[in-house]
Amino acid sequence: MQVYLVRHGEMGKRSGDDYLTLYGEEQARATGRYLADLPVTALLSSPLVRALGTAHLIAQEMGNRHIEVWPELREGVFREMTSYGKQALLADYPLALLPEDMGEQSCYYPADTQESLRQRARQVVRRLEEGFGESDTVVVVCHGGIISYIFHALLQMPAQSFSFFKVEFASISQVSLIPPQRRKGFPPLYPERAVDVVSVNDTMHLAELERDAYPTQER
Repeated sequence: MQVYLVRHGEMGKRSGDDYLTLYGEEQARATGRYLADLPVTALLSSPLVRALGTAHLIAQEMGNRHIEVWPELREGVFREMTSYGKQALLADYPLALLPEDMGEQSCYYPADTQESLRQRARQVVRRLEEGFGESDTVVVVCHGGIISYIFHALLQMPAQSFSFFKVEFASISQVSLIPPQRRKGFPPLYPERAVDVVSVNDTMHLAELERDAYPTQER
């Protein structure tokens, strides 16, 4: 399975769940044009609007495909937060497939701890492994912090040796998940493993964008 971890585009700074800037929208479209050439079988997103807005523009570039929204993909928050519910999200992002138990008017997200983020990252990895197969290509649109925790979960890195995987807005990081039946038989210097890291923080698809061409305008 090929998994592409995409950080959301540039967002505004007025709230903890702000929309993309105009430049962030162009970053998302450029990312979508790149990913549209891949055999993508599923598009997943965090429910926070900077990620879901990025995923929606990517989905449009892919021919208006649907987006599965996974609440565990949201960014970690230092304090509890109430944000947009089903009605507002579907009005702005009609391609989103939202969880049945999501609130109609608002969603409450509790403050995170390191352990809650580790648990959510492990849940993301488990859902990927259980829900998709070897031939699938999955795009996951989320946030810089949770991407680091997902890398830790994928690589089974110990909690006491945390490393931050720095990723830019709209960057793409690719990992290959190796099914159990294919983990045997690697050369002696490259032992049995579950994950190959293909790339981290790839922004080549954004090379033609010029930041100065877009005013710092927020929605």
